[in-house]
Order: sequence, then C-alpha cells, then structure tokens
Amino acid sequence: MPQTRQAQILNVTSVESQYGPRYIELFCGDILTVDDPLVVFSSHASLIWALDGQVVNAVQAEFDLDLGEVPAEAIITPSPTHGTWLMHLPDQKRRWLMVRLDGATGNAEVDQSTYEAAVWTLFGSVAALELKSDFRFESLATTHLAGRRGFAIEMQTKVLIQAASQWLRTSRHMNRVRICVGLSNDEESVEQWRTSLDHALGRVPSSLAGRTIITGLRDELVTVLRETQCREHPELRTTCSDLSRELLRDSLTLVTIAILARKLCESIVAVMLHENHRKYERTAFETNVNLLISSGVIASWSGAYFHTLRVLGNESVHYRQSDVLGVPGQVGDADTVTLFAALLRVVSIFDEWSKTRASKPIKSKNRAPTSIQGRPTGTGSG
Repeated sequence: MPQTRQAQILNVTSVESQYGPRYIELFCGDILTVDDPLVVFSSHASLIWALDGQVVNAVQAEFDLDLGEVPAEAIITPSPTHGTWLMHLPDQKRRWLMVRLDGATGNAEVDQSTYEAAVWTLFGSVAALELKSDFRFESLATTHLAGRRGFAIEMQTKVLIQAASQWLRTSRHMNRVRICVGLSNDEESVEQWRTSLDHALGRVPSSLAGRTIITGLRDELVTVLRETQCREHPELRTTCSDLSRELLRDSLTLVTIAILARKLCESIVAVMLHENHRKYERTAFETNVNLLISSGVIASWSGAYFHTLRVLGNESVHYRQSDVLGVPGQVGDADTVTLFAALLRVVSIFDEWSKTRASKPIKSKNRAPTSIQGRPTGTGSG
C-alpha cells in the first residue's frame, strides 16, 4: 500500500449507547490507507458507463483490477444500479462496500432525498452484515459518498452524521464511524468540511480575544500535551494531537474539545488499568475510576478530575438539546476554565504515575534457574 501523510482529524462528535460512548470523526486523508476493517466508497448509477470516480480509479490501481469484473454481492439495492454492494476485493484485512447513487440535480430537495436514500442503503447494509456471525466490525471508514457530483457539503455532513449516530446507538460491535473528505490541499475546502459538522450540530465557536486566563491555560495545555508521557502510547498519542490542533484554532469550539478530552481521559484510564492488570469496562467509566482508586493507583480525591471530564464530555454530546432540566441548560463558555484545569490535572496525574512506574524495580518471580535454552537446570537425571 502506498505511503501517504497521516490522516488529519478535522472534527469529531460522540454518541451515547448502551455499550458505551461511540465516536464519529471527520478526517482528511487517503481512504486507501485506513486500517478500519470496513471501508466504503461510491460510484455513479449509470447503466451505460463503466464504474468511475476518483476513489474507484484509485482502488482499481491499488489492486490492479477492473471493479466491473469483481464479484459483487448486493446487500440493499433498490434498483440494479442504486444501493450498496459488498465488493469481494483481494484484501485480507478489510471488507469493501460500494454505494451507487445519482449525481446532484441542483434542486436542493431532490438532491437531499437522493443522498438520504443512498446513505440509508449503506447503514442498512452494515446492519445486515452485522447480523451475520462472521461480521464483527468495530469501525468503518467511508468517503462522503458523492465525489465530485455536486452535492452541498453541509447537507452531506448533516445526513451522514444523523445516519451514523442512529447506527452507533444500536450497533452491537461498531464503536467508530470515520468520514473521509479526501486529500484536499485546498485549505478553504478543508475548513468548509470542518465547520460543516459544527453547523450540523448547532455548535458555536468562541473567540479568545481578551480572555487572558483561558488563553494562558490553553497555551499551557498545548505545551503539556506536546511533552506528556501519553505520547508514548499509540492509543493516546493521536487524541493528544487532535486536542492540540483544536486548541490552537483562532476560535475554540468547547463542545469538540470536551468530547476529545473525555476520549483521552477514557483511554488514560484504560491504559492505567491494563498496566495494573485490572479489567477495563467500556460501559462503566465511574466503575473504572473507582477501581483505580481502590487499587491504590490514584488518590481518592483525584478521581474528581476524571469525573469532571466525563461529565462535561457527556453533556457536550447532548449539546443544544431542549429537554435538559434546570440551569445551566448546556455546556458553555463558563465551563472552559473547569474543563482546561481538569484536563491539565488528569494528564499530569498520568505523567506522575508513568514516572513512578518507570522508577520501580521489576519484581522477580520465584522460578527454578534456567539454562540458556530456557530448560530448568538441576542435579536430577534428565
């Protein structure tokens, strides 16, 4: 597989489910190099023309084949050229789905209906595959399913986010849906995609102008995230980078930062439990933190910082919902200092724990002396 630059997370949101939090990521990168076990791309719905498109051509070049000759299993296909197919590509690590749909007409209502129908066949097909015992996908990476066929970016994002959210709330196995917007070098286009998720979810960024305390905390956080021991762990490193990138924007979107902070906190707890030979329960964050406390890994009072990130992250998932009782009705600018301070403390606790573990001598176990070959030595006859 060809080398390419690392995927860049543009924006993120989260979904609550009975199986724990799930994530939806909007990213800029090469769909061919993702490591998700299920990958989705699209093509046109013409009966006349051969399968075509930027990703289609890249897939054909990658596997040196003609997609028109690849065995394709129809999953949900309202017509012979519309719907979702499972493409049997020679890939041992990933499964590939192809969605076929018409291009945009310029009529917003018709275009949205066309796009919604295509996205429905995609997630309906994913659900159908999950019902089969041999399909247990924990993540999915998809293109935005329109290529250069003229659909409005904000409409695409809104439809995809709604469909992905509904699916993640009910899926037994899938924990993440990633939406690839391509390898664009056009900064304006990339920014349009990034803000489309904020617009779809009603998020409002806030300026840092004149907010010296928050600016100081932000700068300290960026430094800490750059130097933290979290970067020694692959599962933490990516989220640290995503957080740093979000913090360095001219305007902060607190909801996005809160979701990423909770994600980092959950991963930190998982690493600490694993390193201390304790079981991590994905659906029981409070139980996990209490286990760190009862095991003597973190001090009892410090658990409050972990829970603060959990609560703010959870409330950010429900941002702009109108059924919240009491005040304040949602996470807002007034929570920025609390969020930043809690995040700083959790990362510093992790760094202190990492240094403590590194300084502890490795305990030897009582074993019989062994030879170079690893066999026990002794005086008995062999």
